[in-house]
Amino acid sequence: MYGATHRATLFVLAAALLPWLAASAHHSVLGFDGSHETTITGRVVQLKWQFPHVRFAVLVSRDGGDETWSIESEAPQVLATLGWQPNAVRVGDVVTVHGARAKDGSMALRCAFVELAEGRKLECFAAARAAGGGS
Repeated sequence: MYGATHRATLFVLAAALLPWLAASAHHSVLGFDGSHETTITGRVVQLKWQFPHVRFAVLVSRDGGDETWSIESEAPQVLATLGWQPNAVRVGDVVTVHGARAKDGSMALRCAFVELAEGRKLECFAAARAAGGGS
């Protein structure tokens, strides 16, 4: 019914679409405002070291009360290449997180780097190195 040329055309078309489909299936950083850095300091209250992104929550105490911020970082294997280990940040640690705040104004950050209490900086993605994060 279909000739070899038709099948080859469909194969090439499918192969061309696969990278686009894979990229669109993964959420982007477009929901974060990378043009303005936000910095928060607080206590880590939750940590999820899992694929596709390491996520943690930071409790920030302010005059008006406490705020829980959701922090998104890279995948565990990416963080490992940047010097992170699963125990680099633990629940209870006081950290300062620098990153891009959610455009919708919610208490969510796309992490650029984390400063630990002893002063060490951990990059959250490789581009942070060019922007001055990490050590």
